[in-house]
Amino acid sequence: MNRESDKPLTGQEMAEFLIRNLKHLFEENKVDFAYLGGSWIRDEHKWWSDIDIFISVPNYLHLSSKTQLDFLTHLHVKSTDLTNYEEIEISVFETIPLHVQFNVIANGFLIYEKNPDVSSLFLEKLLPLYYDHMIWYKNLLKNSEYISSSK
Repeated sequence: MNRESDKPLTGQEMAEFLIRNLKHLFEENKVDFAYLGGSWIRDEHKWWSDIDIFISVPNYLHLSSKTQLDFLTHLHVKSTDLTNYEEIEISVFETIPLHVQFNVIANGFLIYEKNPDVSSLFLEKLLPLYYDHMIWYKNLLKNSEYISSSK
């Protein structure tokens, strides 16, 4: 729901709301870019839907598990304070499956971008990986269907 009225927000309106309210948080925490994804991009969100935010953070994978957890906890607490929404889920691109990364970038709303060159470079690296992954993934599904149907 829109915090200023009873009218529910569309996905585009939620993206604009997040752009206004989270830009400084992303800047302060060295986020390269961020997308709104999930049910909001399809305008299929309900009153119980969470807000799925996907971020790219340089060197995130080189941090200790504790530092990663502390970082995500900090972002979650600050983002809920800044938006008055508690149901925010923040995921790091570098830790999620390739098909999810591609889906978010292809269909999501870009809500923050520190530098377009960095975002473009990420996408240039993702596309060839995604293609190879999809061949593997489709073969896996095909073989899984064969195995399950042959029993």
